[in-house]
Amino acid sequence: MDVRIETASGLPTEVATAAELCALLASYDLHGLEWTDHVMVQEGVRSHSHPKLTLNTRRTGDSLLASYLHEQLHWWLAEHDRVAAAIDATRQGWSTTPGRTEGGARNDWSSRLHLFVCFLEDRAVRLLTTPQRAAAVLDAQIEAGIYPWVRQEIRDQGSTLSTLCDRYQLWPPRLRSPL
Repeated sequence: MDVRIETASGLPTEVATAAELCALLASYDLHGLEWTDHVMVQEGVRSHSHPKLTLNTRRTGDSLLASYLHEQLHWWLAEHDRVAAAIDATRQGWSTTPGRTEGGARNDWSSRLHLFVCFLEDRAVRLLTTPQRAAAVLDAQIEAGIYPWVRQEIRDQGSTLSTLCDRYQLWPPRLRSPL
């Protein structure tokens, strides 16, 4: 996929992040891991997927790759009608989820959705790099407070999330094969 990367205001940090992202995209085979082709790099914002995939300037290297994949996976999951059922099924393993200040997302639904987004993100980083590098990214995300409860659950309950991805057919084709 040809991805168009632009900066919000041309700040040096935005230009540097855009250049690094461009280099990362050229370095990895991301076939089957991208669903939108327009990326904005903007200083001072939270990275987000919609309406336009927007990345902040705080991440570099494997963490920037992970952030890009995270936002792309939001696009993947937004296309699936079985996501709501999968989110509902998480209530069996997680009767409650923490709020943002306790390590979750902005609300219960978002925390449950992020169990899948972050799990698939970790899986994609493992596929593209190495298990050790992916573990280092996960550690850094927990340390930085980027959905730390969600990411700890990925570490502790990955097999449960894998089973749910199987049951609700949430695997992007590229991630279906075992690592």
